[in-house]
Order: sequence, then C-alpha cells, then structure tokens
Amino acid sequence: MARIKTDSTELVTDKSLQQIANGIREAASVLNAQVDELNDDPLGKFGDKCDIEVVLSGNVGLFSGLKHFRPGGANNIWGVQVFVSDLGDKRHIELIALGEGVFAGGLFSNGAGILNLGVSKDKRDKIISYLI
Repeated sequence: MARIKTDSTELVTDKSLQQIANGIREAASVLNAQVDELNDDPLGKFGDKCDIEVVLSGNVGLFSGLKHFRPGGANNIWGVQVFVSDLGDKRHIELIALGEGVFAGGLFSNGAGILNLGVSKDKRDKIISYLI
C-alpha cells in the first residue's frame, strides 16, 4: 500500500475569512489549480470542522517537472490541502503539501497521476504568498 507523504505549514493572520477565500481563489487562478472541497473524515478531527477545508491540485508542468524530476514524471500532479479556522480576532491557516512515493501508482489521484511532494511544497509556498 502506498504511503502518503506530507509537509505542513501553519500561520496566523488578521485577514478575514473572505479575504483568505479570495486569496485562495487568486492563487488557484494563477497556478491553474482545481479547487475541491474536502470530504468529511470520520476519523479526522472528531467533529471539529474548519471554516474553510479545500484541496488545490494540478498537473506538474514542464518546468516543475524538470526541477523535481522523478521516474514517471509525466504523470505527476501536485496537491495542497488548506484548512482555515476562525479564532475570533485572528484566523489560523494550515497548508499541507501532499506527495506519494515514486512507485505509488497514483493511489489517491484516481489515475490522474502521482502526487509529487517537491512540487506540492513549491505550490504551497506560492499559495501562502496570497494569504499573508
């Protein structure tokens, strides 16, 4: 069974939920990313739902593919989960870059490709620039 690799970054901001949502939308547009709502995980946070729970994903592309080369790179995709919680006067944001092992076979990508952690981390950092 393939193992998912992750790399998480957390930050706190004074921006409103609407400003954060707009930042996510803008980042998705610039990165040509698809934005999907995350499904509830029955074993996740035991009922604690964040105010925003989405995953951004896309194809790796030529430049990123060369920078983060790995076998089967033509089928590589990237993915970043974004969780935002309203804490009253501040918002907590967690961004999780996703990846799979080289021989994973795209277990979590429905045949679309294999999650490349290196590219996902780069995209996560670009998304952060739209949120701060």
